[in-house]
Amino acid sequence: MSDTEHIIEEVLSGAINRYEEVIALFQQDVWRVVAAARLGPTAAEELVHRTFVNAYQHLRQYRRGTNFQFWLKAIARNLVRNRLRRQVCRTKYQQLYREHVLALLESDADVPDDENPRVAALRECLGKLAANYREVVRLRYEKGFSLKKIAELANETATAVKQRLWRARLALRDCIEAAQP
Repeated sequence: MSDTEHIIEEVLSGAINRYEEVIALFQQDVWRVVAAARLGPTAAEELVHRTFVNAYQHLRQYRRGTNFQFWLKAIARNLVRNRLRRQVCRTKYQQLYREHVLALLESDADVPDDENPRVAALRECLGKLAANYREVVRLRYEKGFSLKKIAELANETATAVKQRLWRARLALRDCIEAAQP
């Protein structure tokens, strides 16, 4: 039995503090797998962390006698693949949304903003939004700030800003749909 397998057996027997040794032994290998995807330092750190959490949660599924390092790196590769797939989907949907908005703008090009019912509904609904939602919408769409920049300004995480922006868009959508005849 290898040293790694001995540590794993102890972790599975209740000595969970020994898992720190597993992390120390394989952290660089996992970092190399994740860093190869060039996702940025924050995403890479998150994926390395998730790799070790997932491995711990599924430690009983590791087959003794097989290469633990390979098993751990496979978990990391799968997490990276899933992240990249989500990014591709998100980019695709953002592009479709942009095209939709451009088509709407083209169809309304001959109508002045103050006579356009959609623009009027948007202005009215923006006024009804809670101040923190209105501010994140203003910073993102009027100022063109990135989520990271907004998070820095608000002293929050980018995830919190992303969630607030998502909720603001939902509220705007619902309000505009309710205002349409």
